[in-house]
Amino acid sequence: MAVSEDLLWDATDKDIRIVPRLRRTAVTAGCLGFFGLLLWGESDVRWAVCAPAAYVLVEIAHWAWDRGRLVEARIVVGEAGGRARLRLRHAGGRITEHDRS
Repeated sequence: MAVSEDLLWDATDKDIRIVPRLRRTAVTAGCLGFFGLLLWGESDVRWAVCAPAAYVLVEIAHWAWDRGRLVEARIVVGEAGGRARLRLRHAGGRITEHDRS
């Protein structure tokens, strides 16, 4: 536990918002597949499968990028009065500490 913590920066939105993202992905992929079948009924069915699959891949890439978003920065001093360290917390839950070298 740190003796003293100074908050440098705190994001207003710290959540990854996984449930709304999954819901949006499922609805959009379903709509793309349905409209693909509806519009390209006489042609190849690959469009009905490729369009939702491409959207899901783009959404996965966006989720992976969003996990690295910085949501909090603090200066933390150790218990024994050690050197001050910079603690960074990311939206995905990862916490890293950096000291001046």
